[in-house]
Amino acid sequence: MKDIKVVKRKLADLKQAENNIRMHPEKQIKELIRSVEKHGQTRLLVIDEKNVIWIGNGLYQAMVQMGLKEAHCLLK
Repeated sequence: MKDIKVVKRKLADLKQAENNIRMHPEKQIKELIRSVEKHGQTRLLVIDEKNVIWIGNGLYQAMVQMGLKEAHCLLK
């Protein structure tokens, strides 16, 4: 099994997976923004070694809309 570690990445360096079929409606993004504003980032984005997001695309979209620059990620 590959090592897994928590890393900090610039949001501008992250990419959404091309084959991601999950859609995040604006209402959901607004709720995620509200949550991050109130509690900060409480969940990690899961990314691979090429900075492709595998889990947390909605959170990523919310953080970008908020103008945040970095996110904590789980590198798998």
